[in-house]
Amino acid sequence: MKSTALRTMMRWTGSDNFQIAVLLGIAMMAPLLMAAPTPGVANDADRGAYRLDAMDKIRLKVFEWRASRDEIYEWSALNDQYTLGANGRLSLPMIGEVTATGLTTAELASSIGERMRTRIGLVEAPNISIEVVAFRPFYITGRVATPGEYAYRPRLTVLQALSIAGGLYRLDRTAGLRLEREAIQGKGELDLLSLERDALLARRARIEADLKQLTTIPFPRALDSDNAEVQRILDEEAAILGSLREAFQAQVEPLAKLKAHLEEEASSLQLQLETHGKEIKLAEDELSNVKTLAGKKLVTDQRRIAVQRNVYQLSADHMRLEMNMVRVRQEMTKTDLQISEIKSKRANDLAQELRATQAKLDEASRRFDTSKKLLYETAMSEGQTSRTGELSDLAAPSFRIVRQNGGVPVEFAADENTLVEPGDTVKVDMPRSGVPMSRRFQERENYAPTGERPSSRRFHTNPEEPFAVKERSS
Repeated sequence: MKSTALRTMMRWTGSDNFQIAVLLGIAMMAPLLMAAPTPGVANDADRGAYRLDAMDKIRLKVFEWRASRDEIYEWSALNDQYTLGANGRLSLPMIGEVTATGLTTAELASSIGERMRTRIGLVEAPNISIEVVAFRPFYITGRVATPGEYAYRPRLTVLQALSIAGGLYRLDRTAGLRLEREAIQGKGELDLLSLERDALLARRARIEADLKQLTTIPFPRALDSDNAEVQRILDEEAAILGSLREAFQAQVEPLAKLKAHLEEEASSLQLQLETHGKEIKLAEDELSNVKTLAGKKLVTDQRRIAVQRNVYQLSADHMRLEMNMVRVRQEMTKTDLQISEIKSKRANDLAQELRATQAKLDEASRRFDTSKKLLYETAMSEGQTSRTGELSDLAAPSFRIVRQNGGVPVEFAADENTLVEPGDTVKVDMPRSGVPMSRRFQERENYAPTGERPSSRRFHTNPEEPFAVKERSS
């Protein structure tokens, strides 16, 4: 075959298509250089070789020697670069999907060739060459300069991966000064947020006391009355409660006095009605006697008319008293409605103020916790970089690798010389035990998040503690 190919190339050489002849010669030699080994040989030769998986990018070349035409046929429709999908399969024209996960390049070439032979009906499987153009990336995270995703290269060790990520995370002196400024700024912001939250707690306690019509405010235990600023807030809220109650009483008391006056008037009218009722009864009895005597001609008609007129007059007076009683009762009802409206409006206003205060309190608590955690992280970073000598006391970094094993992530310890595989996640950590902290950081331990460092009562983070009643005059 080789001699025939060379003769063909020599025939082309004498023509004007010299370049085409050279390319044809290279193409005819390619199968000899890129011929895929048989499956049995590939398994022995590729034992421990690189195994393909999702996100690997490969270059596929397919050639076929056609002896009848004395030429090498290039499958241009297949010759291209491909990226393995998330399912670890390779999608090829005319062939379909081919499983590539866990195969070496030689095994994948043999599988594709056999698939082409059976699908297309070739006598023999074509010569296929596969090379990895880009390995799937690896990942590095933790205390490194630039964590993230990086391209893999063969025989990569953990130490080399750490170098690719820029080495261990370190702060220079400028960054240390910046951290100190951030710590000072964070402490000031934390103090302001703490004071704001204390003010909202006191306001909420005052509103709840007002709703319950208490004369003293049961302030939460979280409020530290030993602090001058907090004590000022408590006194202000007590004064506000007193002024609001006075304003409320100024609205209600006149109406209450009016109602009391109306009640007295109603009582007086009721007595008058009872008296008039008795007088009417006597006048009616007298009229009945007069009428009897008038029938016997014992009294004059003038006497009967006068008694009749007196009965009518007493009845009219009684009706006027009843009308006055109705008017007084209407005024009493109107006064009750006015008092009820004032109380209702005040209760609604307090409920709305309570909801708004609670919303602000929740927001202030979240901001307080966030600032506290940020300040703690800043203090930790500053504590590790505030002394040049302290850096040399840091323990050696620890490494762990997370690797997919049959689709299940498995994490194990590693060292600097452990080989990294594509798709691995390298975790770098710096042990903090035994690291001396600067005095400035030790002073900031009170800002540690709950559960990590003991926090002072001044920066208590739970505003929902049971209430402790503190006497405040209203």
